[in-house]
Amino acid sequence: MAPRKSEVAKRRADSDFPHRVAVHIPQGGLGLLLMEMHIFCAQRAMPYHTRAERRDAGDFVCFAFAKPADAKTFASMFPGERIDVDTPQGHPPT
Repeated sequence: MAPRKSEVAKRRADSDFPHRVAVHIPQGGLGLLLMEMHIFCAQRAMPYHTRAERRDAGDFVCFAFAKPADAKTFASMFPGERIDVDTPQGHPPT
């Protein structure tokens, strides 16, 4: 059976953007902070993509970057945990 398109796209994104910052989404949402995060990346021309993830620890939005320096810069400005795809399980801790 061939893999689904979404699985192929996810694997490609994981390989192209392996440096993630997982930001916990509080019950009321991120509000304007989410927009600030996108603007921050755009102003610095940081290639990235985002993905929502649900874990036992709650809901997260993961900003994924191609360069580790971009992930480090982003994590220094916004509350989040650095997660690299090659780490165990490749997602926020549960």
